[in-house]
Amino acid sequence: MNVDPQAYYDTAAVCARASESVRSRVEALRGSLSKCTAMVGDYDSVKQWGTAYDQSTYDFFHAAEVWVDASSKLAEVTSAAGYNWAVAEHTAHPSPGPGLGPPAPPQTSSYLQCMAPPPTSLGHNGDAEFVKVDESSGCYAAIESCS
Repeated sequence: MNVDPQAYYDTAAVCARASESVRSRVEALRGSLSKCTAMVGDYDSVKQWGTAYDQSTYDFFHAAEVWVDASSKLAEVTSAAGYNWAVAEHTAHPSPGPGLGPPAPPQTSSYLQCMAPPPTSLGHNGDAEFVKVDESSGCYAAIESCS
């Protein structure tokens, strides 16, 4: 079987782009979740749900990090396989002239960064904010009628 090393390099590039695309989307999602820190509060009645939510969120982000790392490594291995093929072909059928070897493979970037854990949904509810209701606006009467 004769496979053009460029086919390996093209496949490696697709893997690297997919890895980077997923990584950037996961980081954007993590940024959005940072606004939800302590969203369920610290009441005893929500702790079980919040703990389960936090574990599920952590599991999702961990799985995404593993996938990003694996696809990045797949890009590296595929690129190296293409280069190894090119070297083997060159060794078997050397080009005439001095120093003419196979070109170096395209560089792929490794994913080495560890993602931070997602924020917890449990936490202090915060201090109550009191709003003064203007009695002339009609809101005060509407609130009074509800009690």
